[in-house]
Amino acid sequence: MTVAATTPTSTLPVDNSASSAATQSLTDNYQTFLTLLTTQLKNQDPLNPMDSSQFTTQLVQFSSVEQQIEQNKNLETLISAQTANTANSAVNYIGHTVAATSDQIQLANSSATINYALPNDVADNVITISDSTGKTVRTLTGETGKGAHSITWDGKDTNGQQVADGVYKIAISAANADKTQASATIGITGVVTGVTLVDQNPMLAIGGVTVPLANVLSVSGATGS
Repeated sequence: MTVAATTPTSTLPVDNSASSAATQSLTDNYQTFLTLLTTQLKNQDPLNPMDSSQFTTQLVQFSSVEQQIEQNKNLETLISAQTANTANSAVNYIGHTVAATSDQIQLANSSATINYALPNDVADNVITISDSTGKTVRTLTGETGKGAHSITWDGKDTNGQQVADGVYKIAISAANADKTQASATIGITGVVTGVTLVDQNPMLAIGGVTVPLANVLSVSGATGS
């Protein structure tokens, strides 16, 4: 299925680092500690001075925490840079036709193509199409031979009524001759129209379907090339 490309869009990573807040909190606590330490030193009994070992230990602990926060900040910077590079790389997919694994399809103009592959011959194969609420819209009988297959859905439900265009979920129930469940891979093919980040993971928009960049199986030429 090829989905017409829209205006390319992309969302690059935003730094939501918690290190700045941790650094500010440490600074506030450190200043408070120094204020208390100075006050106590000013008011201590010269003939019976306080044990300074505890203060020294706390100063060392503050320094250790500060170093850990700095290390975390450096790590966050590296992760942010790596995420930005990955996102920028994903932007290059915009306008290209990709094939990717996905259990969703886009019904457009009352038509959708379901791509799937079977690792071996099976005895039965039922394809179930569900809407966003999980309600079964239609069931189709799929091919049973080993290899890659595709089937076109005309957008009609079980009662023969045309359903609205949109995103639908696909499930394949393939069974071997001994009734055991057989595995199947479901895929989608279309033009990448945008890139977004979900939990720092690049997601490609193919029509109304969003798939992880890691799910891409193949890439072909850009639209119009």
